[in-house]
Amino acid sequence: MKTKLLLLLLLVSSIAFAQFPTNGLIGEYSFTGGSLADGANGDDFTQTGTALTTLDDRFTSANDAINLGGDYLTRTDINYPTVGIDRDSGTVSFWIKTTTNSSDIKTIIDDTRDRSSPTDNTWSGYYVYLKDGQVGVTVVVKYNTVGYRGFGVLSPQIISDGNWHHVAFTMYNRVVFTGSIDIVSAGVALYIDGVAAGNTGVSQASTGFIQLTETNDASGNVTISNNRGNNFPTINKYQDTIDDVLFYGRRLNPTEINLFFSNSSIFSSIEILRFLILP
Repeated sequence: MKTKLLLLLLLVSSIAFAQFPTNGLIGEYSFTGGSLADGANGDDFTQTGTALTTLDDRFTSANDAINLGGDYLTRTDINYPTVGIDRDSGTVSFWIKTTTNSSDIKTIIDDTRDRSSPTDNTWSGYYVYLKDGQVGVTVVVKYNTVGYRGFGVLSPQIISDGNWHHVAFTMYNRVVFTGSIDIVSAGVALYIDGVAAGNTGVSQASTGFIQLTETNDASGNVTISNNRGNNFPTINKYQDTIDDVLFYGRRLNPTEINLFFSNSSIFSSIEILRFLILP
């Protein structure tokens, strides 16, 4: 019994320190009790629709995650800052649980300008989506010299297995001055369950004046399960479960991102009770 008590104390201690990074946090939505409040800066989500329900989160805590069911959420603009040489530097992190596996592009989070449909490519910003049971992120930027340039990453993993999965991605744009040639680049990196799932980007070099006139940081509302214009058909909306949506004004490093998943492997409260009761 003493051994169990000692292990329990170590477990509780590890839970106490199993916190997500707070440095650079600019939006925090835990959905505790179904709340849409922002725990970081008070920019709460607004719900449109009446289908949203609450359910157990990944720790089996009752009513601490949400199922959208066709509703969508909106909040005010997120301004991604300059951090070092990274402009519009950011990270988005969330947990997802779904069994949906279809060829339709289902928008999970949208922070784009003028994206009128899932196949439109004359917009700027970023969006996250579910397609064929995989999670992807797409970014479009606009150069003053060549127009729109799009890029993105699709996870190799199928996550539509009814289990909780952690999704995170980092993004930036950057200007590197190399004497007479300027290189303007933008990039995104995707992580699934704490493991790198791919990265990509675009770059443009010129001896003349070149800039990104539109970047991943598109001004306007951020939306969950719809586009910014709130006019997507139901088939293009993510309708399943989501939890702990976090926005950061910096690029988290791989070690920080891995902590989200590794910390969630700690025993749930029910597992702790079983640990104490069973011989």
